[in-house]
This record gives sequence, C-alpha cells and structure tokens, in this order.
Amino acid sequence: MAQTFSGRVVDEDAEPLQGVSVILLNGKRAVKFSRTDKDGSFHLAAPATAKVDSIRFTQVGRERMAIGVADFANGRLSVSRGRSLN
Repeated sequence: MAQTFSGRVVDEDAEPLQGVSVILLNGKRAVKFSRTDKDGSFHLAAPATAKVDSIRFTQVGRERMAIGVADFANGRLSVSRGRSLN
C-alpha cells in the first residue's frame, strides 16, 4: 500500500508559501518530489515499494527543514517558521 502525504506550508503570517520543494526521503535518497501550489498545499504518494522515513522542505532564501514521518500526524502538517523552514 502506498504512503500518502499532504499538507500546507505557510509563513509566520499564515500566508501560503508557493514553490516550496517537498521531498520524500529514505535516508538521504529521494523517493518522490513535488512543489507546493499557490495555496501552499502539497500532496505526494510514495511508490508502494518505497520506504519513507522523513520529509524535507526547501525553498530559495530559506533554510531547509526535515520532519520524521513519525512526527507527521495523520499524514498532514502545517509548517509555519517565519523566514526559515528550519
């Protein structure tokens, strides 16, 4: 069964962040990649054979942030970190 992950990335004012890279990782290896849309939303489905242990968020001008899958409540998360995604 494929793992699915969705959520929304916002800034410190709860404004959506468009174009944030969202990468599903197995260790340091990328499993699946997407970007947030104009509403800051993302949705990714990992291949059924892939093991995902963390999700990385990156955007030019902001530090990257990684979240363990165990910390990703019910497959959804809102991230609000000001100028930094770390």
